[in-house]
Amino acid sequence: MEKMNSWLRSSLEALGLSNRHTDCSFVIQSPTECRVFLCHKLIFCCASEVFDRMLYGDFKESTTGEVTLKDVEPDIFEKFRDYVYGYESEKLELYGTDTLIKLCDFGNKFMVESIKEDCVNEMTNRRIHLGMGDLMLLFQCAHTLNNKSITERVVSKVEPFLREPFNQSVVLDFNTEVFKNYIETIAIKLLESDRFILIETYLKHNGLVIAAPNAGCSDASSDSGCPLVDQEITGAYVSQLLALIDFRRFTPSQFYEGPGKSNLLTLQQKYEYLYQVAEECAKTKDELRGNSFEAFRTVGLISKRHSGPYYRAAHCHCCSTRFPLNADLDLSE
Repeated sequence: MEKMNSWLRSSLEALGLSNRHTDCSFVIQSPTECRVFLCHKLIFCCASEVFDRMLYGDFKESTTGEVTLKDVEPDIFEKFRDYVYGYESEKLELYGTDTLIKLCDFGNKFMVESIKEDCVNEMTNRRIHLGMGDLMLLFQCAHTLNNKSITERVVSKVEPFLREPFNQSVVLDFNTEVFKNYIETIAIKLLESDRFILIETYLKHNGLVIAAPNAGCSDASSDSGCPLVDQEITGAYVSQLLALIDFRRFTPSQFYEGPGKSNLLTLQQKYEYLYQVAEECAKTKDELRGNSFEAFRTVGLISKRHSGPYYRAAHCHCCSTRFPLNADLDLSE
């Protein structure tokens, strides 16, 4: 059986290279070039049910024998064609992550399960060697395939990169659903202030910014810097993204520099979120004061007369506790 498989594979590969007995053609049109590939109907029908219906069903392609595709690059289709004539997954090791993702996407679109699985396996096996850019491409691919297993693996590998500044240009080119998923799963490990900046940058980059009422952008026109977009759809999407932000985790200065100066929030929202920030700071201050008191009581530095003139309360400013050097503490007990 192994010998037969080897012979059959080499024979099919030779058939694909020689263009003998071809009975159909694929016209691949891209913005920059147009190429024609001579193929065999039977080979493509065995690879995909979509091609089977297209070439042998009630479609014009079955009569003309010519299939025109405009949503794939000629180079990617050529690699796909080589694959279906031999199913040599070893060749995939030679391709970059970007090429593998495009092959996987093409296989997903035309229901070629074998190339999807082989591309995913290859990318998964090399994930420990991937940089942040490749991991982001793999994350996008996992979302397209609805493959939660790959998504979880990417998330686990991305965390070390989040500790240092990195180029997020790939993230800015995500479609809206992939970006939202990114904010929910990966960017959740970032500071809330950084997540807000990333959301605002993404919306501006993709022309999805709608100035909230009374937020400082009075006219939704190209002259005002606020692009003309479908306000109902975009407004709902912006609200979904902002709902993922926990504004209570901002410091006052972070809120002032980020949401406070942003056009994404109304003045009312800014006041409401700023109140949450202040409330959280007050809560933290009380907790730190209470913890400091208990700590000093434990080591015997605070007497029962802590409410008298010999005790001075610790001063807390949001997240820091400072004790005056000249604090009078009763050490008699």
